[in-house]
Amino acid sequence: MKRRDRSAFLILVLTGAFAFASSNPLCAGKQAATQGSPAAQARSPYQKLLTVTDVEGVTGVKGLKLVPRNLAKRVAGDLNFAKADGSLLLTVQFGPRNLYDQWKAQNGFVDSAVNGIGDEAFNGPSGMAPYVLFLRKGDHSLSLVSYLNDDMKPLVSQDQLRSLAKIILSRL
Repeated sequence: MKRRDRSAFLILVLTGAFAFASSNPLCAGKQAATQGSPAAQARSPYQKLLTVTDVEGVTGVKGLKLVPRNLAKRVAGDLNFAKADGSLLLTVQFGPRNLYDQWKAQNGFVDSAVNGIGDEAFNGPSGMAPYVLFLRKGDHSLSLVSYLNDDMKPLVSQDQLRSLAKIILSRL
């Protein structure tokens, strides 16, 4: 498997593992939001937690847009931010409290603990530059997944992922 394909596969596996998270009260309307048009996703209850303007402000990347979930295209987040050229920059996944424990128990998910955000947090995966931030706050779990450039480096840094997570947590 090519390095770039392996990266996309890892991102899909990480985000695909979260699909059962719809038992979370925040997930009301999730099915409608994850099917159909970008307008359907724009009505998602999640969009109020993190906006295109927020992501542009933190990352400095302009011209972002929300795109709907599409597993065939490896777009698996509850919120999916794409650059003007259509390439993905960031996905955000929401779930219930126990999802965090499941992520943490997965072999290879944990690189190191992250302090000062939520009730508990870690980044991952291990063995490469971490491009995911996993965290739990109260009864909510969430992950922020940066896509990778051709050199396998995250497009969104861990510091930027933490800043974006703090925005989300302030709105939960």
